[in-house]
Amino acid sequence: MNVILHAPHTSTVIPEEYLSDYTSPEDAFDCANKMVDHGTGYIAEMLVRDELVKKDNALIFPYSRVFCDVERFDSEEEEMNKIGMGVLYTHSYNLIKIREVRNPDRIKDYYNEHHRLLNERCKHELDKGEDLLFVDLHSFSNNPLPYELHKDLKRPDICIGIEDYHSNEKMINSIIYHIEKYGYTWSINEPFIGCLIPSDYYLKDLRIKGFMFEINKNILYNICGYRDWE
Repeated sequence: MNVILHAPHTSTVIPEEYLSDYTSPEDAFDCANKMVDHGTGYIAEMLVRDELVKKDNALIFPYSRVFCDVERFDSEEEEMNKIGMGVLYTHSYNLIKIREVRNPDRIKDYYNEHHRLLNERCKHELDKGEDLLFVDLHSFSNNPLPYELHKDLKRPDICIGIEDYHSNEKMINSIIYHIEKYGYTWSINEPFIGCLIPSDYYLKDLRIKGFMFEINKNILYNICGYRDWE
């Protein structure tokens, strides 16, 4: 089974031409630095280096989620829209407004291009006649941040996010086996729920299996030197 690794929140980069949309550069970069998925870029590089993922199949969004969050749904069903943290953030992690989006269509070109690449890469791999595993890589703080909608959920070492349609018991049991092998705790869909699957295939194509792999930042500190914010 071929593997695609998706790491959408590795960057703190906000294009300079859009900084004037924010209340101040300091507010923009404070939010970007707070919400970046520390360590996920390192993990992605390690997996490519060790040839566990092909270089062309490691898809990393080069800009901050505070500029454009490619993990969100670009539709009314996105629950984070109600707090100003949908595809185009207007509010920070502490729920304070930091941005007036002046040219949303132009910024969403970044979103659309990234998702075009995801779909294209999936098609390229599926055309080989094999099934595909799509791994959505993230990290999370040991303590919930103010913006989080589900603060009462568990915060284990590893969160496994799944969509039932793109999952099966064998896959989940294999993930759990390897997590427990290293002595880590885990939860399914806690504290974060679901898994991004490229739009051309989401709930349409059983050849794609996928899961979100969320690593507690306290664990990542031991792996690559990133300490949690708390």
